Amino acid sequence: MLLLNKLVHSFLIGALMASVSQPALAQEIFSKGFELGAGSRAIAMGGAYTSISDDYLASWWNPAGLAQIGRFEVFGSLDRLTRESKIDLLTNASGFSDINAEDEQNYTNVNSVGLVFPYSTAKGRLVMSIGLNRIKSFDSNFHFKSVDEKKDDFVNLDWSAIGRESLDALIIASALDISPNASIGLALNFWKDGSDLESGFRKVFRDDNSDVVRKAGSQDIDISGMNFKLGALFRMGRVLQIGATVATPITFKVKESLTVSAETFPDSLSTVSFEHKIRSPWTITTGASIHLLNFVFSGDLEFSDWSQIRYKTDPPFERGSMAEANQLIAENYGPHHKIEIGQVDFTIPKPRVRLGAEFTIPQTGLSFRGGYFNDPAIVKDAHSDEDKEFYSGGLGFQFDNHVKLDLTFVHGSWSNFDSAQPESGEFVDYVQEIKANKLIVSLAIRY
Repeated sequence: MLLLNKLVHSFLIGALMASVSQPALAQEIFSKGFELGAGSRAIAMGGAYTSISDDYLASWWNPAGLAQIGRFEVFGSLDRLTRESKIDLLTNASGFSDINAEDEQNYTNVNSVGLVFPYSTAKGRLVMSIGLNRIKSFDSNFHFKSVDEKKDDFVNLDWSAIGRESLDALIIASALDISPNASIGLALNFWKDGSDLESGFRKVFRDDNSDVVRKAGSQDIDISGMNFKLGALFRMGRVLQIGATVATPITFKVKESLTVSAETFPDSLSTVSFEHKIRSPWTITTGASIHLLNFVFSGDLEFSDWSQIRYKTDPPFERGSMAEANQLIAENYGPHHKIEIGQVDFTIPKPRVRLGAEFTIPQTGLSFRGGYFNDPAIVKDAHSDEDKEFYSGGLGFQFDNHVKLDLTFVHGSWSNFDSAQPESGEFVDYVQEIKANKLIVSLAIRY
C-alpha cells in the first residue's frame, strides 16, 4: 500500500538512479502530471464547460456543443507554464545541511489548433471539426542539493531531473441538432505522445574531491490509444443549459525505454525497454450553466472509477502477473463516496469538481471570467495535500463578429510524498511541494 500511495513522478527519478531493472508502474500515466484540458476560455472558467461549449473547444469538452456554431471557425492557442518545485525532508532531516531544494522551470507549448465546419440541415445544423489538443501536461522538474553528514566520509549530493512532453489528442468530432433545443455529438480521439525524463545524480566525497560519482538517467515513454466521447446538450429556455458526456475507456499502448550510465565506470551503460497495454476507466461528466442577463454560472462533475484501471498485458515489472497487478489496483485505487438511500448503500467515485463564472460588459465585447478546479488523488488514503487545486481567471475580447481573443491565467498547487534519497545510504521521507502557473492565449476567427 505504501508503494502505491507514493506513485508520483519523483519515484521515477529514484528508480532510474537506483536501477534500470524496475521500470515505472504503467498506471502512473493516470496519476502524474496534471490535466487542465484545452482552450483559454474553458480553462478560465475552471473547465466547467460541458453545458456551454459554443466554440471549437466543444470538440473536447462536449462535442454536442459544436451544433451551436453557425460559421466556419479557425482556432489556435498557446500556453506558457512556470513550474516551481520545493523539497522538504520529513525524516532524518538533521543528517543533511546546506540544503538547496528549490527549482523553477519554464515551458512553452501549443495548446490547441483546430477548424470547425458547419452545414445547414432541415432540422438545424450539422457541424464537424478537426484539431489537435494538448490535454495533459507531463512537464516536471526536481532538484535537491545538500551535504549528507550521516556518513563518516561526508559527501556532497546533487540530484535533479527535468521532464517534458504531454498527452495530446487529435480529435475528429461532429454534432447534430435533433430538435430546436437539443443536440448530440460524437468525438473520435486519437491519443499520442508521452514523456521524456532526464535525471542526474552527482556525489563528491569531501575528503577526496577526485573521487566523484556521476550517474545520468533517461526515460522515454511513448503512448498511443483511441477512444470515443458521446455528448448531449439541452437548452431549457434562455436561462438553463444542461450537458453530459460519456467517454469510453482508452487502451493505451505504452512503450518505455530506460537508460542509466555511470561515469565512474565508463563501460557501465544499461538500457532496457518494455511494452505493455493498460486500459483507463469509463468517464462520465455532467454539467449545468445558468445564463442571467450578462452573467454565466457553470459547474461540472466528472466521474472516473480509477479502481477500474486494468492491465491488458503482463505488467512492466519483474514480479507479479497481470491478474495480480489488476487486483492490487482494484484494492488500492479509486477513492469513493458512500451514499445511503433507504436501506441500500451505493458507492460513487470521488469526482473532479469544476466551477466557473463569466460576466460580459454590455456593448463592449469585454468579458471577465473566473474558475476553480479540484482534481483529487486517484489512490485511496492519499494525503489531502496530494489533491490538485487550481484557481483561474481570464479576459475575453470580442473585437467584432469575426475575431475573438481570450487570455487566461491559472495557478495550481499540490504535493507529492516519496522516500528513498538515492545513494544517501539511508531512506529519507520527503515531500515535493509543486506550484504551477500557466498563461494561455487563444484566438478564434469566424467567417
